[in-house]
Amino acid sequence: MTKQDYQTLTGTEVSDKEFERIHEIFMACGGHSKYEFCNAFKKDKMKVFEWVLACNKAITDLYADEAAMYKDSFYEILMALLRLDKDCNNIEAHEAAVKIAGAKEVIRKKINAGYQLRQEEIIYLNGILK
Repeated sequence: MTKQDYQTLTGTEVSDKEFERIHEIFMACGGHSKYEFCNAFKKDKMKVFEWVLACNKAITDLYADEAAMYKDSFYEILMALLRLDKDCNNIEAHEAAVKIAGAKEVIRKKINAGYQLRQEEIIYLNGILK
């Protein structure tokens, strides 16, 4: 679905940033047409979020066993990215680690591994500890 499709079908103008989020929700609804989505989004947003929850639960159930198999690989990839960041001051590796594990987990892993924190991580921790 394009931004123009959404605006035409709902009669609502949105910014590019707003549409990015709406499109993420649309993609998470799993299998509903843009017409169904826009009609539900316009009339009953709760229905849309019920679709997202149902789809996410089905996906979670389907891949739970597979995810468990990949847990060790995930940890290895995360630590490889953090080592690359540490050894080469590679911001792209750092950003990839944050994207896949989240900022808190990256900080936790870096502290446990004895890696130096980036300035923004120190600022983040100081904000939490105040």
